[in-house]
Amino acid sequence: MADLDLVERRVKAGAVQSLFVAAGAAAVGVGLLAAAGFQVAHRQVGSAAFISLMALVAGAGALMLLSNARASWTPRATPVYAAFADHPERLVWAHEVVGKTNGVRVYLIDGSEHTLTANRDQSRELIQLVRARAPHAILGWGAEQKEAFRRRVVEARPAGR
Repeated sequence: MADLDLVERRVKAGAVQSLFVAAGAAAVGVGLLAAAGFQVAHRQVGSAAFISLMALVAGAGALMLLSNARASWTPRATPVYAAFADHPERLVWAHEVVGKTNGVRVYLIDGSEHTLTANRDQSRELIQLVRARAPHAILGWGAEQKEAFRRRVVEARPAGR
């Protein structure tokens, strides 16, 4: 299954990226705590409290990113890889994203959204892989595609939910 190697590599790359951003957020948090300590030393308690709050937010962000990296560290255990490999019926919608994050955003029947970072060629290859494995999947971005995805997710929910 050489075609799944790309999915595996892109999931792993996302995990590594999360680790680097988590390290940056943690460094910001530590710097903010140092600044808060400086403010306390100069009897600026109000400023120290606000800066400490910002440090807590940075620390919480770092922990969330670490959790994301941990969940994606073994790509074959992720829901998006499982959908590509064993359950293509769960692949509902895919489209390229360009901007802050470049790659392919994949939506599963449970309503979850997964972004596989990729360059332009890899993105095209991933879209082709979705087309080959899940010919029923919605491809492309737009209001019609978004609405079709929403309808499919609602239809897939068990009755009473």
